[in-house]
Amino acid sequence: FCLYGGRGLQHFHCGESLRHCQELHCGEHSLEMTQSVTSFFNIRHTSDVLSIPVERFRDIKKLAVNCPDHAEQLLTEMVAVGRRVFAE
Repeated sequence: FCLYGGRGLQHFHCGESLRHCQELHCGEHSLEMTQSVTSFFNIRHTSDVLSIPVERFRDIKKLAVNCPDHAEQLLTEMVAVGRRVFAE
């Protein structure tokens, strides 16, 4: 998932754009990427859209511990971006 969030490009050795690198290594690219959230199709169920934070958190508990002041806002944005992308 890190490549969907634009992280770890140096590990993938892509000289091209993020989109090109995602397509090359993931088979697709992010549908939308905000400053804090990225959304993309679930590769196993292409009718599903997944939305994850750009910053990596192991799980939702780590999100709550590491970002207590912003966790709810981030989750709200993840749902909003995911719904918007899905509707398109």
